[in-house]
Amino acid sequence: VVFMQDQWIGDSDNSKGPGNFGLWRWCTDTQDNQKICRGRLDEFSTILSPAFRAATVFTGLAVIIIILCIIAFVLFFMCRSSDVFKICGAMQLLSGLCLAIGILSFPAGWDNDEVRAICGEEADDYKLGSCGVRWGYVLAVVGFFDAIILGCLAHTLAGKKMKLMEELDQGYYAS
Repeated sequence: VVFMQDQWIGDSDNSKGPGNFGLWRWCTDTQDNQKICRGRLDEFSTILSPAFRAATVFTGLAVIIIILCIIAFVLFFMCRSSDVFKICGAMQLLSGLCLAIGILSFPAGWDNDEVRAICGEEADDYKLGSCGVRWGYVLAVVGFFDAIILGCLAHTLAGKKMKLMEELDQGYYAS
């Protein structure tokens, strides 16, 4: 949802005009209330700025890694569960890192002319001007924290499971 959504930043009551921006797509409203969206994934040059391109690439990588992590659940049938926890935990942490890079590079594109046309001339790198942060950006931040916490929990669980298995093995051989 975060990757596909064009609601990362957008107009507010004080903005010069109506519109919103996502990683790779941005939309504006015309005088007759029609929404015009531009930017395409299959044509990378249509993405507004190099910062938005970098954010698109890294957020896309985060999504791909998470999908691979979900597919890796099949490993539970073939490997020890602690090994699967370690693999999926590492993938979660890598996904979180990629998402963090995307989240941090996105504001570097706020100095683009298209953004300034909606957010005002005071919009600049890491300065939003008269626009506001929308739910897509907030959801990306929540996704980052989720990936990091789940990655750490997976490694903790893998460690606890290994310790429990060792204790059970010692108890079995002692008796």
